[in-house]
Amino acid sequence: MVGFYCGTPYHVMLAIHMSLHEFAGEDKCLVVLKNFSSTEKVHDVCIKEHLFKEVVIIDSHRFDRRREWTRRYRMFSFYPEFKALCKNYRFDRFIFFSADRMQDTFMIKLIMKKNPSCEFFIGEDGLGSYTKSDMYKPQGRENFWLDLLQRRKYLSCLKTSYFLNPELLTYVPDGKVLSIQKPNRDEQYFLSILNEIWNSKPIMDYGGILYLTQPFLENKQPILAEEQSYFIGYLQEKLGNRKLGVKLHPTSRNIGIPSGCNVIGSDVLFEAMVGNVRSKIFIGIYSGALFTPFLLWGDITPIILLCKLCSDQSRFGALETFLHRFSEKFEKQGGKIYIPKTINELGQVIDGSIKIGQ
Repeated sequence: MVGFYCGTPYHVMLAIHMSLHEFAGEDKCLVVLKNFSSTEKVHDVCIKEHLFKEVVIIDSHRFDRRREWTRRYRMFSFYPEFKALCKNYRFDRFIFFSADRMQDTFMIKLIMKKNPSCEFFIGEDGLGSYTKSDMYKPQGRENFWLDLLQRRKYLSCLKTSYFLNPELLTYVPDGKVLSIQKPNRDEQYFLSILNEIWNSKPIMDYGGILYLTQPFLENKQPILAEEQSYFIGYLQEKLGNRKLGVKLHPTSRNIGIPSGCNVIGSDVLFEAMVGNVRSKIFIGIYSGALFTPFLLWGDITPIILLCKLCSDQSRFGALETFLHRFSEKFEKQGGKIYIPKTINELGQVIDGSIKIGQ
């Protein structure tokens, strides 16, 4: 049995694709954290299509006041749904797309009770996986709890990582690196599954620019949340009568978005709708979704990154190496990427005096 542990629609998309390719013909289970609104649809469609032997949804209480309490409690007593899964199935391989050191070690411990020889893998989590060498290493108080609960040893079981584009890594990961087979636009069955789950075929008039939001409020980053709201308002004003398209992140709510914007809800999977968007530019602060259209499908819609307009630059240092490598591939295929250093430069791009698109 092969297991997948996912926390975002992007994770689920990769898990579904790997189930159809890397692990075709094998029995598989999918475990999904209830971090986004379409988790029940994921369950229903995947079971109907017989993609997985079982699909388990576990409630992380992402959007209510029980979130922190639940996370602390699950350090000691993991989700009963997952415990039941481990009793019923013997896993030979298990892939963690959703990274949480405390939860991962508990899950590994439960899986190994039935099969001590199970192989464990890390699956990429988008942009952060390429730029943060410590993303899968315990941080702060996690080290204390891992030692106290005697679960640090289980982290050493994560010896292999899966990446869509390992050549873009900005560091040398621990252990072995494997490539995930890339999807393509000719895979009609795969695309039909994505469309059925996420209704990923909306075609609207975006006025030429589509802004991709990030869940700064949900991640307790209020300054970036304010700056994101400012950028969206600024772009809407510059576009005049044209409507600005705003795509909500899967774990975001419609907060801080000015009225009049053409909003695409969090329940639509952007990575699957790229081919249906009439947009001349994708724009955002540093959302990984800005890069996935090219990395997944070869889409060369121009990109504007607003990270250098933000007040706190400390978090963007790790992007430099990735952007250099990404830009080389992107521009070689005809794509263009622009990173304005001032709000006036951004205004010039929007006005058309600085050309980056067609």
